[in-house]
Amino acid sequence: MQQTFSESLRQSISRNRITISFTGAAFFLYFAFPSLTSVIAGIPFIILGEIMRIWASGYIKKNEELSQSGPYAITRNPLYVGNFLIGVGFSIMTSRVLLFLFYLAAFIYIYKLTIQNEEKFLSAKFGDTFSRYKERVPVFFPFKLLSSGSASTENSDTHFAWQLVLKHREYNTWLGIIAGLIILIAKAALFTAK
Repeated sequence: MQQTFSESLRQSISRNRITISFTGAAFFLYFAFPSLTSVIAGIPFIILGEIMRIWASGYIKKNEELSQSGPYAITRNPLYVGNFLIGVGFSIMTSRVLLFLFYLAAFIYIYKLTIQNEEKFLSAKFGDTFSRYKERVPVFFPFKLLSSGSASTENSDTHFAWQLVLKHREYNTWLGIIAGLIILIAKAALFTAK
C-alpha cells in the first residue's frame, strides 16, 4: 500500500521532531532579544516543565507497559506537556512576540502529528486497556481531571524510579536547558551593556 504525501510528511516530522526541535532552538537563540526581566519571567515555566519531564521519565517503561501512574494518571502525554512548558519559558525569554507565536504554531503542528502516530501504536499494542485509558485521561492538559477531581489508574502499583529517569537520559534535557540559559543570559547581559 502506497503512502500519501501527507502521511509520509506526518511520519517524517514525528520521527525527526528532536532534530527539528534543535534546529528551532538554534533559530530562537539567534533571533532572541532577551532582557534580564524576560529571562527571569521564563525561568518558572522551564522549571515546571522539567519537573514534569522528570516525573514522567520516572514512570514510563517504553514499549513494555502502558504507563498510567504518576503524571500519566492526569495526562496521556506528560513528557510533551513538560516540553511545551520549557518551550514557553524559552519563548518568553526571547522577548519576541513573533517567536512566541511561531513556537506555539510549530509545537501544536508537530506534537499533534506525533501524538496521533503514537496513539495508533499504543492502540494496536494495548488494545482495550488503551481505549479505557483514553476515556479516562485527557490527551494533553488535565482540565477534565482537575474539574472532576479524579485520577484513577489501572496499574497504581507503579512507583517513581530515578533509574528510569537516568535510563531515559533526562540529563540531556538538563544540559540543553543549561546551555540555552547561558546563551540567553549572556545575550541579555550584552544587550543591557550596550
